[in-house]
Amino acid sequence: MADIASAEVTTPLSLLGCGVTTELAQQPDVSANFTGRIRLFGSAANAPVFKWEMDSRGLVAAWALSDGGVGATVISGAAATWPRWLRIEESGGQVLFRTATATTFTTVQSVPHGERLDSMTLQVQVGYPLQAGGDRATLRIDNVNLGP
Repeated sequence: MADIASAEVTTPLSLLGCGVTTELAQQPDVSANFTGRIRLFGSAANAPVFKWEMDSRGLVAAWALSDGGVGATVISGAAATWPRWLRIEESGGQVLFRTATATTFTTVQSVPHGERLDSMTLQVQVGYPLQAGGDRATLRIDNVNLGP
């Protein structure tokens, strides 16, 4: 059975014309069934959802819209070096997944939406099955910021 740790904001956030930036302080080891997730989701049946997923595929930008539209794009493979900064932002009817290794962000995925994004919950979740010897991988994030 997997151990799961989760943390989320207690007050909904507006993503309209704004974004959430997270520093990936240490790239997790996604071998041995580790999963990590940084996601923004709406209150109505958890849709829409925009998230960074970390698992055996690597670093993935994924989304699910209220109209049933879903998608996922692998941004960096499991063995590749991942970007240090991860950002999900909304601008002009598009949700942008953006990354940076230093200070300049690059858009790696754009998702058109007709969603209400004025009441989103930010959640960070990690799952890791029990391993021999009690080994664990961790998801270390820092500098979580909401802003334009």
